[in-house]
Amino acid sequence: SLSYDLSSVSVAQRGKVIVAWYNDPQTSSYDHGVVGDLAYNIPRDYTIQANAAPGGGAAPASSWVTLVTVTGNGYHSREHLVDLTGYNWIRISVTASDGRSGNTNAVLNLDVHDASLGVGDSSIFFGDSIAMDALHHEPINGTGNYSQLVSAARPGFYPAYEDGGTGGIGSLDGATHIGAWLNAFPGRYVGIALGTNDANGCGDTTAFYNNYVAMVQAVLGAGKVPIVPTIPWARTANIQSCGPAFNAKIQALYTAFPQVDKGPDLWAYYQANQSLISSDDLHPTTAGYAAYRQQWVNTMLATYYGGGGPAPAVTLTPASLAFASQVVGSTSTSQTSTLKNTGTASLTITSVGLTGANPGDFTQANDCPASLAANATCTITVAFRPTATGSRSASVAITDNAVGSPHNVTLTGTGTASSVTLTPASLAFGSLAIGSTSAPQTSTLQNTGTAPLTVSGIALTGTNPGDFTQANDCPASLAVSATCTITVSFKPTATGSRSAIRDRNDERRRVDRVRQEPRREDGQRGRNDDGAHHERRGGHGITRVRVRRLERRRPDAHVGHGRRADLDGRRAEPGRQQRPRGDRVCRCSARARIGHGSHRDLLGLGHAWADRGRLLHRSQRRRVPRRDR
Repeated sequence: SLSYDLSSVSVAQRGKVIVAWYNDPQTSSYDHGVVGDLAYNIPRDYTIQANAAPGGGAAPASSWVTLVTVTGNGYHSREHLVDLTGYNWIRISVTASDGRSGNTNAVLNLDVHDASLGVGDSSIFFGDSIAMDALHHEPINGTGNYSQLVSAARPGFYPAYEDGGTGGIGSLDGATHIGAWLNAFPGRYVGIALGTNDANGCGDTTAFYNNYVAMVQAVLGAGKVPIVPTIPWARTANIQSCGPAFNAKIQALYTAFPQVDKGPDLWAYYQANQSLISSDDLHPTTAGYAAYRQQWVNTMLATYYGGGGPAPAVTLTPASLAFASQVVGSTSTSQTSTLKNTGTASLTITSVGLTGANPGDFTQANDCPASLAANATCTITVAFRPTATGSRSASVAITDNAVGSPHNVTLTGTGTASSVTLTPASLAFGSLAIGSTSAPQTSTLQNTGTAPLTVSGIALTGTNPGDFTQANDCPASLAVSATCTITVSFKPTATGSRSAIRDRNDERRRVDRVRQEPRREDGQRGRNDDGAHHERRGGHGITRVRVRRLERRRPDAHVGHGRRADLDGRRAEPGRQQRPRGDRVCRCSARARIGHGSHRDLLGLGHAWADRGRLLHRSQRRRVPRRDR
């Protein structure tokens, strides 16, 4: 047996009390028999007894009065409403335990709660394994249990409660067994936190709703208050696809039964704090279980424990920030949310940080102190800098000592990207005489991205920008799907292939080439009859020469290769071998594109005629000193 001396408790408080014992988390499931778990030494047969002997010494050996007798208990916790008027001692005496065969021990904790105002300050939270692992009576990461957290926020209260979570059950199990569960619970508030297993199995939402109706009606029929939260958000594919439909049934339940009090919105909370979901994508992390516990505490404080004296309170204005579409990698204009302590005591702020799906897409700064006086404010400033296209979301989470902590500012925005199409992407003008102007050609620029396109300039660059002109009707900002036209004309200033680049400066720079090979002024393109090409590389470019083949007037004549002549017909340099004369004519022409370097290469062009037997002209090169240019 386990005895308590009540002599330190005022006589006035030794009236109606709730005697509560609990074996969790040693035995995990509230109703282990439903799922076939083995209990860990829970009291099966026991009595609650009182004694009027004076306190202050050893527990009395006799004269105990039995107030409650229980046999065949299968739950890991129980509460009993008794009257201790006139008694100085109370004890629980266990005569049989539920556990492994041969084990004769019992494991339990015993609390006595003032019930002078009735059993309103008592709750049980039925649920699955998530509720089971979050609401037991042991601390989680230094976070106290439900009773301790409520008392810390409202010192006038220390509620009795039971963790009614049973691992692996769904709404049908709840509807089947809730009648028996309620018979063992004398308190007032009944949480019903089932549905994760239903949603993760993508079951029948109508059957789920009917099961919830049965549970709610049972709670109301027992004269108690049903409290129903939403199904928690999780990352499994089935929860993602089926969870919203099941939660829609929860919303329908709120409408159909106004007597149902809303529990915490666990879907919204974990969706905004996805790091609190473990690697199995379904259950919370250790910190996530502590947060689950805190969410229930926050709801109960706000709904049922509002009159506990001075306390801080938080108001966020606005509570959500929606950013306009923003180009990926660029930063938006900042927006602000004002946090105000609307309570009657100082607000202790533990942390302010970014959480949620895309915290890296937002930045926040704030001037909030560690302690914010009643009626004082501080500012949270947020900017949006998307790292990818599409919808992006996060939250600014403020952890503090007010009801509802952590308080969240919801953040949303859309990442966009600019994209450009040019049709056509190149323009070819054909041959044109030097100095004349071609007919204009156009290229259409279209913004094919998801954000307005900023056009900072359109200009001609490249090898021969002076041979082309362009005009356009492109605005400084081109809307999504809009087009503008770029018009280009060609006016060659020299012979040969001429090219330039139409250079557009915007977020996605793209260049398009315009190319032309002008005609000679006589209108001939100058292609050699035999198509022969001779190249000379010098300076920083290439001299390309096309030479017509020599036409013989006499079959026995041949072309001499040892002499060269200038265009005026003078003899070539002395010392070269002179071929025999013949009756021949050399007609030569060439076109060249001259490279740029520290000197200029000149290529003689033209036609020359000779008397019989004398070579009058061949294409020639000569180096011209810089001073002769």
